[in-house]
Amino acid sequence: MLDSLADVLPFAAARFGNKRALVFNDRSFTFTELDALSSALAASLRKLGVEPGDRVTLYAPNSWEWIVSYYGALKTGAVINPINVMLTPAEVVFVTKDCGSKALIGSPEKIEPALKAGVSNLRTIVFGGKSIAGTTPFDDLVAKPAAFERVPIKPDALSTIGYTSGTTGHPKGAMQSHRAVMLNGAMTAQMHLKSSLDTVVTALPCPHVYGNVVFNGAMLYGLTLVLHPRFDAAEILASIQLHKATMFEGVPTMYMYMLAHPELARFDISSLTRCTVGGQTMPKAKMEEVERRFGCPLIELWGMTELAGLGTTFPSNGPHKLGSIGVALPHVEARIADVDEPRKTMPRGEVGELMIKGPIVMQGYFGNEKATRETIEPDGWLHTGDLASMD
Repeated sequence: MLDSLADVLPFAAARFGNKRALVFNDRSFTFTELDALSSALAASLRKLGVEPGDRVTLYAPNSWEWIVSYYGALKTGAVINPINVMLTPAEVVFVTKDCGSKALIGSPEKIEPALKAGVSNLRTIVFGGKSIAGTTPFDDLVAKPAAFERVPIKPDALSTIGYTSGTTGHPKGAMQSHRAVMLNGAMTAQMHLKSSLDTVVTALPCPHVYGNVVFNGAMLYGLTLVLHPRFDAAEILASIQLHKATMFEGVPTMYMYMLAHPELARFDISSLTRCTVGGQTMPKAKMEEVERRFGCPLIELWGMTELAGLGTTFPSNGPHKLGSIGVALPHVEARIADVDEPRKTMPRGEVGELMIKGPIVMQGYFGNEKATRETIEPDGWLHTGDLASMD
């Protein structure tokens, strides 16, 4: 394992070099180019006053700039705060204040409303070459190559504050170590046999933990990541055909739209060797239809923000059971607990609360000890809030 997420691109550049790492719209980048761009940004961020431990908020749809910003900020030793583009400007104000963000990086159409809503006292960087009043153009910060000596970071140091959707009250910031995020990406890649021979097409949002596992796994294992700014069934199918993708990773709704596309049969998607699905449940009959029409296994997975990604899935080279979320990731334990007595494990086949333990469990909720105590037992078991049974 690498020590930190700041090591991911330097490691990938040394190992995979000029292999194509990222495709976004009509642009593509090698691992070497992504490493250089992120170092240039890191050097610029340092000049703007971003120091180790500072929080840097990312607020934008999928883009190559998002990926560069993520690794560039991490190289400075900063803590990433990736936020959902669906958040309202008022929620962005809350999140940036709650985590004490030092800098805000994002796309113009997201940054402008946030500034008007009251986001203030932040170093604000806007994607593209044009600046909005009080902001710095992103293109200026990556224009000149710059060597950057990344800050030594210990694996247990805080890497990410990922806010959960605030279904009740304000969202909570789940704190993840570098080890947790890297281990989740690495063990998911292990389970799904990802390698430099793979090309993965995805439109999963980068700020979401599922999307995070996909792009970090791609960088760690040398995949070519074909990243889409948003999901469009025809565009995704055409992309799989064009790039001869071996993997597609998505949520059930995406598969439903692709199955319903009137010209599905016209696309050659025979290059696919496995697909993954998570985020919500999917009818078993529809999963069977995906496997039949896509000609490859559909591997189900389950996870949550508090786990830096997946908690369970199936190995792609073994048996899988449609309608089940699989087995625990390597290094991770899962059990079904009595809802009223968390220390009591339910007999096989009986329903209880799914609980998870291991190095991927969050360090707690940022600035919220009460919620942390309610979610993580003293012995390390995490309450997921999901009901399940184990066969």
